[in-house]
Amino acid sequence: MSTTRGPGQESPATQVLEQGSEVAGRAREAVQETAGQVSERARGRLRRELDRRSTEVGSHGQTVAEALRRTGRELEGRGEQAPARAVQAAAERIERGSGYLRDADADRILSDLEHRARERPWLAAGAGALLGFVASRFLKASSGYRYDERRLATPRPLAAGSGRLAGGGS
Repeated sequence: MSTTRGPGQESPATQVLEQGSEVAGRAREAVQETAGQVSERARGRLRRELDRRSTEVGSHGQTVAEALRRTGRELEGRGEQAPARAVQAAAERIERGSGYLRDADADRILSDLEHRARERPWLAAGAGALLGFVASRFLKASSGYRYDERRLATPRPLAAGSGRLAGGGS
């Protein structure tokens, strides 16, 4: 008993496969759309946080520059011209950087960083490596604290037949 199908007639299996393919395509589009929305929200939060933090750092830098200027004037008053000029120059650089951070928005800061990284890729790679090293040292230093805290919070089992804690001294 053979079933012959005319043109335009598909087998039930083919129809199921096509429907499954359509459903999968719609699901993929929905996932991509949701991922795009989540990504956009995350970028927005990152930009707002960068704006806020850069403004804070700029304000703090301004305070440091003012303190350095006072120190430079004191040195000048004592007749120490060379150190006074060095301190004044440092205050000026800090003040310029602080003004930039305080006044620039996240898009400008990110654009400038991208531009500098393209101009000097080795410097960007070195800065990234340094940042990674500092982060790893920070994590390692703080991991000891987390390890000790977890170890103290978890009771140790008794050693078999001894009545003492496993790994314990007395």
